[in-house]
Amino acid sequence: MAKQTEQSALSTARPFGFWTAVSLVIGNMIGTGIYLLPASLARYGSLSLIGFALTALGALCLAYVFAVLTVRNPQSGGPYTHGQAVFGNLVGFLVAWGYWIMNWTGSAATAIGIVSYLSTFVPELVHNRLLAFEYGMVIVWSVTLINCLGLRFGGAVQVILTSVKLIPLIIVPIAALFWFHPDNFFLSVGSAMDDGHTTFSAINAAAALAIWSFIGLEAATVPADRIHSPEKTIARATIFGTALVALIYLFTNVALFGAIPIHTLATSATPFVDVAKLAFGDYVAPIIAVCVIISGLGGINGWILLHGQIPQVMAKDSLFPRQFLRTSADGTPVLGLLVGSFLITLLMMASYQDSLLQQFEMIITVGSVMTLFAYFISSLAALFLFKNTKTLGFKLICSLAIIYSLWAIGGAGSKVLTFCGLGYLIGIPLYLYVRHQVLSLKKLTKIC
Repeated sequence: MAKQTEQSALSTARPFGFWTAVSLVIGNMIGTGIYLLPASLARYGSLSLIGFALTALGALCLAYVFAVLTVRNPQSGGPYTHGQAVFGNLVGFLVAWGYWIMNWTGSAATAIGIVSYLSTFVPELVHNRLLAFEYGMVIVWSVTLINCLGLRFGGAVQVILTSVKLIPLIIVPIAALFWFHPDNFFLSVGSAMDDGHTTFSAINAAAALAIWSFIGLEAATVPADRIHSPEKTIARATIFGTALVALIYLFTNVALFGAIPIHTLATSATPFVDVAKLAFGDYVAPIIAVCVIISGLGGINGWILLHGQIPQVMAKDSLFPRQFLRTSADGTPVLGLLVGSFLITLLMMASYQDSLLQQFEMIITVGSVMTLFAYFISSLAALFLFKNTKTLGFKLICSLAIIYSLWAIGGAGSKVLTFCGLGYLIGIPLYLYVRHQVLSLKKLTKIC
C-alpha cells in the first residue's frame, strides 16, 4: 500500500511520460511555422532548401547536445540551467531572459499563423488588421486559461493536438508530388538572384528563417521536474522528435516548391490550402485548413505552457522576482502564464498594422536569434562540462552546434541583431534589481 501511494505521488508530481515529452518537442516545432514558412522561403527560390537542409543538420546536433546535457542535469529550465551551471548567474539570466522572450514571441507568431489560415473561412482577416488582432487575442487568452487549469490538463491537450496536426503534413505533401513540375522547382533557383542575392547570401538568409521551424527542439528539457524518468525520457524524446520533424520538413518543402509556381507561393497566405485546392478541389481545402488551425493550437499550447515555467525556475534561483514562485494548488505557475500572455498582447498590438506575413517573418526572426543565443551557450557549456569525459565525436558535434548557431545568428541581419541586443539590455536592470533584493534579504537575515 505504501509503495502504491509513493508511485501515485510520483505520477502526480511527474505527470508527463515519453509520448507527452515527444508531443512537446514535435508540438512546439510544428506549430504554424511549417505552414507559412514555404511562402517566406520562396523568395530565395530552391536555394532556400539548401539552407533548410543545413539547418536540419544543425538542429540534430543541438538535439543531441541537449539530450546529453539533460542526462547529466535533469532539472527544469532547459538551456538556462546549463548556461548558469557553467558561466554563472548573469549569463544564466541572459539565456533565460532571451529564451523567455522567444517563448512568448513564439506564441505570437503561432497565433498569427492560426489567424492566417482562419482567413480560409473569414476572408476579411487578410485585409482587416484590427479584426485579425482581435481573433489572435481570443486564441492566446483561451489557451492561456486552459493551461491555468493545470499542467496535467495542458499536457493531455498537447498529445491530442499533436496527433491531429500530422494529418496535413502527410496528406498535402504526398498529394503535391502528383502535381510536381520540375520547372517550378529548378527554375525557382533564379528567384533569389532576381532580388539581388548571391548564392551564399540567399542560403544564409533562408537558414535564418528556417531555424524557426526547429525552435522548440529542447522543449521537453524545460519542464524536466514534471517528466517521469527525465534522464532517459527527455533524451530519447528530444532526438526522436527532432529527427522526425526534420524529415517531415524537408519532404514538405520539396513537394510544395515543385507543386506551386515560385511567385505564387511567395505571396500565398495559406500555401497548404492552395495545394489542397490544386490536388483535391475546393471541397477538401477547408478540411486541411481546419487541421492546420488545430496544429497551430497545439503549437501555441506548447509555447504558453513553457512561458510560465521559465520565470518560475529563474525565481527559484533568485534571478527573477519572487512573486513568480507562486503557483496554484496543483503547482501551475499562473502568474508566469498571465504575464507572458500580456506581453504577447502588447507585441501583437504593436505590429497589427503590418500584413500577417510581415508580422510573422519579423517575429520569428527575432525569436530565432534569441533562442540561438541560448543554443550557443548551451553547446559551449557542454564542451566545458564534458571536456575530460566525452569522446571526440561528442566534442565534434558540440563544435558543429556552436558554429551553426553563430552562422544562423549572423544571417539574421543587422536590424534584427540590434533589436535583440536592446532586448537583452532591457533585462539587465531587472537582473541587478533582483540581485540587490537577494543581497538585502541575506543581510537582513544575518541581522535578525
